[in-house]
Amino acid sequence: MKKFFAAALVAVLIFAMSVTAFAAESIRIEDVNVSFGYIESGSGNIIVNDFTKEEASKHRQSLYAQRADIAKAIGVQNLDNVKIVGLINIFGNASVSNPLTLSFNVPGVKANNLVNILHFVNGKWEVLPGIAGDGTITGTFTSLSPIAFAVQPNVFIEPPIDNPSYETTINFKNANITVADGNATIIEISKDEIDRYREILIGNYFAEEIKIENIKNTEFIGPIVFSANASAASPTTLTFNVPGVKATDIVNILRYSDGRWEYLPGIAGDGTVTGTFTSVDPIMFAVQRGAAVNPPKDQINPEQPDVDPQQPSATDPTTNDAAPEAPADANTSPKTADNGIALFVIAGLAAAAGIVAVSRRKVEE
Repeated sequence: MKKFFAAALVAVLIFAMSVTAFAAESIRIEDVNVSFGYIESGSGNIIVNDFTKEEASKHRQSLYAQRADIAKAIGVQNLDNVKIVGLINIFGNASVSNPLTLSFNVPGVKANNLVNILHFVNGKWEVLPGIAGDGTITGTFTSLSPIAFAVQPNVFIEPPIDNPSYETTINFKNANITVADGNATIIEISKDEIDRYREILIGNYFAEEIKIENIKNTEFIGPIVFSANASAASPTTLTFNVPGVKATDIVNILRYSDGRWEYLPGIAGDGTVTGTFTSVDPIMFAVQRGAAVNPPKDQINPEQPDVDPQQPSATDPTTNDAAPEAPADANTSPKTADNGIALFVIAGLAAAAGIVAVSRRKVEE
């Protein structure tokens, strides 16, 4: 009997480990009553059909199988914060014009939500741009076939209408940015991709997901995408040639990750910006002209607290004393949670092994 309980305990623990891994691969497909609205541009007779249960299941499986490619095309690391809604089939008669701009009624969508249209062509889901209104999504098609809508409910690409007090201008600037130290390569991106990244920054700002100080006097240069060389360490420090930047400017680096822009510290030089990176993501440079007066060489972020020069820092190579660790946060991070699960599993396996050992001793006696 004890052997049975030990085996059951091990099985439960192994299942618990697999649940965490499976959850990370999830995709949210929601049943929403989507209907065709009207033809915004073009002509023809449009028909919308719901799928049979078997057809819908087949397309759901293909969405799941292609989730990584879909996430990459949308511009996010995974689909955890993306809802897939309205799996429908559209087709038209012989008189349908090409291209065709169609509007659909999609309950729950808000004006200026960041949305995409997933279009099934030749066994693959391609990602098309979409425009969200209150309860509507509009897109342009060159062929008619199964579609679904990818909605990021917490990301907006323009300011909400009910927030007129927000500053409505973000000063974007293009520049010929290159890598100064040869440890990375700039990857060329299209104008549509540049506009999209900038729209997301606008949405993050108006949704108060990123705070931009002194926005009227800040230039946003970029975005760019770079690829670190295979020999580059992680983290790696890179210097970019950014025309127009001066050593007296305050510069922050904005990094795009999982649908949002976030700040990284940067160091300005005459025509250069230096930063440290742990991953390769699209970046922009937020430059406040002449905001710093003779900044110290080690100043990265002007908002960081003053440090007593008599006290050794956590990274001071002249001392072997490690800085004290911060107290554990009650809101455990995913990484910490994974460590806790791992310790729990190890303890459980050890307990199971102990039960089996005790059982063997009793049998031998």
